[in-house]
Amino acid sequence: MSLVAVAATMIASQAVITGAFSVTRQAVQLGFLPPLRIRQVGNRKGRSTVPAVNWLLYIARGALVIGFGSAANLASAYGIAVTGTFATTTVLFFRRRANALEKARCGSAAGRGGLYHRLTSRSSSGEH
Repeated sequence: MSLVAVAATMIASQAVITGAFSVTRQAVQLGFLPPLRIRQVGNRKGRSTVPAVNWLLYIARGALVIGFGSAANLASAYGIAVTGTFATTTVLFFRRRANALEKARCGSAAGRGGLYHRLTSRSSSGEH
C-alpha cells in the first residue's frame, strides 16, 4: 500500500510542478508577470523550468509541512482541498450548462432560430 501512496504522490507533485511552470510561462507571455528566466530542459519542445517558480514551490512546501505539523493534518487539508475543487467545478459546470440551455431556449435576438424555438414549433405543429 505504501508503494501506491508513493507513486500517487510522485504523480501529483509532477502535475503541480508542470502546472505551475505552464501557468507562469503563459502569464509572462501575456504580460501579467514581469519577464522571468525560463530555461529549456532537454531537446523536446515544451520541457522548460523556471528557477524562480522552483524556489517558490520549495518554500511553499516547507511552510505547509511546518504549518500543518503532522501528516494527518496535511492529509485532512488535502481532502478538504480536493472536495472543494470537485464542488467548485461541479457548480461551474452546471452553471455553464444552464447558460447554454438558456441561450438555446431564447434563440437569436429576434427570438427565432434557437433550439428551443425549433423544438417547440415542431411539437406545436404536430411534427415529431
